[in-house]
Amino acid sequence: MFPDSRSLPLGARRRSLAQHARRRRRGAASAPAAAAGDTVADLALLRQSVEGLAHPLLSGGARMVCSDVDAISVWVQRLVLQLLERNDQIDAVFALSPDGLVMFDALGRVSRVNAAFTRMTGLTAEMLHGVEEAVFLFRLNTRCTAPHLLVSLESLRVPLGADPADRSGRDVVRLLRPAPRTLKLGLYGGMHGQATQVLHLRDITREKQIDQMKSEFLATAAHELRTPMASVFGFTELLVTREMAPQRRQDVLERVYRQSGAMVSILNELLDLARIESGRGMDFEFEDTDLAALVRGVVHDFAVPAGREAIDVGVAGELPLRARVDYRKLQQSMRNLLSNAYKYSPDGGPVRVAVRLDTGTSGGPWVAIAVHDRGIGLSAEQLARVGERFFRVDKSGALPGTGLGVSIVQQIAELHGGSLEIESRLGEGSTFTLRLPAEPRFSPAA
Repeated sequence: MFPDSRSLPLGARRRSLAQHARRRRRGAASAPAAAAGDTVADLALLRQSVEGLAHPLLSGGARMVCSDVDAISVWVQRLVLQLLERNDQIDAVFALSPDGLVMFDALGRVSRVNAAFTRMTGLTAEMLHGVEEAVFLFRLNTRCTAPHLLVSLESLRVPLGADPADRSGRDVVRLLRPAPRTLKLGLYGGMHGQATQVLHLRDITREKQIDQMKSEFLATAAHELRTPMASVFGFTELLVTREMAPQRRQDVLERVYRQSGAMVSILNELLDLARIESGRGMDFEFEDTDLAALVRGVVHDFAVPAGREAIDVGVAGELPLRARVDYRKLQQSMRNLLSNAYKYSPDGGPVRVAVRLDTGTSGGPWVAIAVHDRGIGLSAEQLARVGERFFRVDKSGALPGTGLGVSIVQQIAELHGGSLEIESRLGEGSTFTLRLPAEPRFSPAA
């Protein structure tokens, strides 16, 4: 890149150094973070120039030589400081990166690993420092599942300028330990012929889980919509193709109406759930609310099924039971819980709602709203699945519903900083308790 200064006269060497210094200053003004290769070239030129200037008897002018050496000394200090600063920046990025990084030297041996890599794989710097590629791959493969073993680092190479997302997926591995996770790997080489290579590992476990949830969600939604849609299609086909008595036609129309309503309910609850999850509470309008009054209002407006007992409401204590909540979202949660209570107690029995201040549970005080029924209850297996999207205790389809109501209540509770707790015994009934953070000034401690 630079001429050999030892082949030039002294004056030419000084001019060469001065010209290069000016170029360096212009380059620093336009690109403060010069490439590491330029710094190495600077030091090489410096060494050649100093070797030429170190012979004052040949050039005749010791004073001039000393002046040049002083200038070069300042230049050396600046270059060293730039190099140290750049190394500090690289060290900070390497250490603080949330992604795993493994650096290989010119001989293909591990020279550094960062803390994120150790956290992901359980392999420490002491276990890997100085090992060759084959040993590194062997130790990493001991933590991978069998179908996802790495054969070579070269297969992970990402061409310069390429988008890693466009690759075929051979760079994805699944680890079993220290914890199950999915990693995306890419090998990046240095620029301008530098030999150092860096293996980059990104934890994409959450992204994979979300993709799987989306696929399952769409498949389940399509399945749930298919049944009412098939009914609507079949009954409308009968209406179009056959002559029917007025009473029979009315019966078919009522079935079409009910199945259409089922589809509307599924779509509305799907949209509610999607809005809640995508917004993560950003569209919630929180306000200081008297929860006892809210519960009484919902109960008053709730349409109790014909022939069933009215809802019994009990409010414990004399303190105001207040919390910051989204009024409409909490009303929706209460309606879902009351609807389930009646739906899953088909043989009758009372439905009770209790509102109280809970100071005994950690993280409180809480306002606890419990909805209790004496219905069919849940088995241990069913209880473990309550809250899953589209999960329904009744598999026969005799009971109306989408299987999304409890999921919506859970999401709303969590976005309020609370929780939904479920207690149930098969054949004895269930209690769904909505627990919300109480306003501190209304707690006994206040």
